[in-house]
Amino acid sequence: MDDDEAPPHLSKTGADFSLPADFEARAVAQFDKLIEQGELFYAQSKGEVIDHAGFKFEFRASPSIVKKPILARDAPERRGQGGPFLNPDPAFVVAELGDSYVVELSKYAMYRPHYVLHTRHFAPQTDDLDMVDFAAAVAVMYSESAGTSGNVITNGSHRHHHANGTNGNHSTNGTNGTNGETMGPPPPPPAAKTQRLMLYNCGYDAGASQGHKHTQVFEIPKPFPLFPSRADSTERKPFPPFLSLPPPSGLPRARTDGNTHIGISSCLPGVPFRHYALRLPPRPGAEQMLDAYRRLLQEVRLLQELHGLKAAYNVVATAEWMCLIPRRRGGLDGTGANALGMLGVVWVRDGDERRHWDQLGLSKHLTYLGVPKDERKFSTDHRD
Repeated sequence: MDDDEAPPHLSKTGADFSLPADFEARAVAQFDKLIEQGELFYAQSKGEVIDHAGFKFEFRASPSIVKKPILARDAPERRGQGGPFLNPDPAFVVAELGDSYVVELSKYAMYRPHYVLHTRHFAPQTDDLDMVDFAAAVAVMYSESAGTSGNVITNGSHRHHHANGTNGNHSTNGTNGTNGETMGPPPPPPAAKTQRLMLYNCGYDAGASQGHKHTQVFEIPKPFPLFPSRADSTERKPFPPFLSLPPPSGLPRARTDGNTHIGISSCLPGVPFRHYALRLPPRPGAEQMLDAYRRLLQEVRLLQELHGLKAAYNVVATAEWMCLIPRRRGGLDGTGANALGMLGVVWVRDGDERRHWDQLGLSKHLTYLGVPKDERKFSTDHRD
């Protein structure tokens, strides 16, 4: 089997990132124990669903957010000088994926369980995702149906390293390989019973609270269908002329199907800001996710370079679709959004922050954080 045929849990490095069959059950038990001990912050809440200018929101208040630390843009931890990921608390570590990745429970959880996947060694949050990042994410997303793997060390027998981990909820970017060896390619897993998503906040202006590369995985919120689920990528379109040019900033060219590409959804009704979404093939593996990501990232980079925008963006992916959202700002006066917030699922500290969203214009505020669909509005932004 060559690299192009690697099954979902296998990265091109040959690392088997499968997880034990009881991974989820053990993680939930560990999660609940940490709550009882007062070490993990989580509380169930009731959501408020509203429709604003055709865009749906769900607002929930959580005490976890009040306690959650957010690093300043220029904090030394964003450059690898300290931070919670460098020496993670063993009580929060759920699994180690080879020599590259650590899976922890978020200390400031929005969901039960809420996983934070971070690189073992420091890599900056501003890095793009790579094959190893997706291999780790896919392993956790499909964990209910995964088999055991010799490369995964779970709590109880896990080795404590000076790893790059976190007890917080943020995404960091980095590129780390793995020296793990596979015991043979595992079969592709069946669909997980619990449908999960992964998200990645690339950079401070994408809502990232930490500076060490990490993704997050948890059950898909279902107050309403998230707007990328409406992406229709079955239409075949002529390959755009600009794709004959070198990819921006040295980005590897996305794989294509001959001289056509699968249509990217970028103007979904009701969404006021720029977004790029693709439907994925059934049960996508790490390589298929990486291919879709590179295709979408190429669109984001072209937009950013054309208008001189920052390199920040959000990634959200499920087993059915992937969406990238270019960002200009992380927030205003303490009211902002990460990847999930840009999909309309917004967690706030309290009623004051919720009312601030109303004052900022709800969907208008999301456009302020993202990129307007209408380029003429760049200079007429409601706070520019």
